[in-house]
Amino acid sequence: MRGGIVAAIVLSVLSGLHACGTGQKPVVVYTSLDRHLSEPILAAWEDRTGVRLRAVYDVEASKTVGLANRIIAERERPRADVFWNSEVIHTIRLQREGLLAVLPDRLLRLRAPGQRSKQGDWIGFAGRLRVLIVNHDLAKTTPSRLDDFTDPRWRRLAAFANPEFGTTGAHFSALFLLWGKDRFQAWVRAMKRNEVLMLPGNAQVRDYVARGGLAFGLTDSDDANAAIESGKSVRMVLPDQGAGRQGTLLIPNTLSILAGAPNPDAAAEFLEYLLSAAVEERLAAAPGAQIPLGSTAAHPPNLPSLDTITLMSVDFEAVADAYADMLTAFRDAWSDDAAAGHP
Repeated sequence: MRGGIVAAIVLSVLSGLHACGTGQKPVVVYTSLDRHLSEPILAAWEDRTGVRLRAVYDVEASKTVGLANRIIAERERPRADVFWNSEVIHTIRLQREGLLAVLPDRLLRLRAPGQRSKQGDWIGFAGRLRVLIVNHDLAKTTPSRLDDFTDPRWRRLAAFANPEFGTTGAHFSALFLLWGKDRFQAWVRAMKRNEVLMLPGNAQVRDYVARGGLAFGLTDSDDANAAIESGKSVRMVLPDQGAGRQGTLLIPNTLSILAGAPNPDAAAEFLEYLLSAAVEERLAAAPGAQIPLGSTAAHPPNLPSLDTITLMSVDFEAVADAYADMLTAFRDAWSDDAAAGHP
């Protein structure tokens, strides 16, 4: 009996030592990428390394903003190690607050200068395009420009997501910079007069169009591709393509380690894994069709290659700086009684 107790104690100690050697503290990941896309990537890391991950996901209606606000609230005692953000504006917001750590050189070397911050505290990967999702049955002609949202023939037949959250905020900020305040507000007012619908998020835009409630909407390529792969009667259109056009916006996911992270060394190893060609290819092959930014990863099968697309030329730090002004301009224009057609 005594020998059995001793053996049990020895096994318990050895198990504890093994757990310390393989896991120690878990890596805490805050991520706004859709859970069904990010969770398998996190699980594969745990299986591969034995290092535990603790994930906190954002919800569709508060994409990115909720987690960014949580990180700011926890600044005195950071709880997260990694911020895997499905866009870039709120990553730069945290950078401005001094809440991101400078990344190890070995990680920064994995991406070209244009795909990481000048300060070396975030890295981009796995991008998405801003696209139009178009219902085959309701759109007999194909909308192909953002200006189509203001065309009377599409009155009450189009939608976009609230720019207070998610990638629409980055897109509208880029347009605000490109067009200037006057043209941006004129476009917003014209959309309001045309009774374009503003929905809570990109997924809601996709679902509304896919079920035939609207002819088209502005969303992300991952949402549009998921609807196509699920057999919905929709197609994906890249807006404003061709010579002399403004192009469409490519928004990367961004990776960062938080300043004061409890487990920064394991966090850096996790980021190195996420930046690998294998992970980008897995994200590209999934229904989300994330576009690899690493040069060796295979491209999503349902999207054109980046060298055939007219892309918007953007400085994301300038886009982030314009975000607050864009929101003020948007709110003023969207709530304008004249835009709504009232006397």
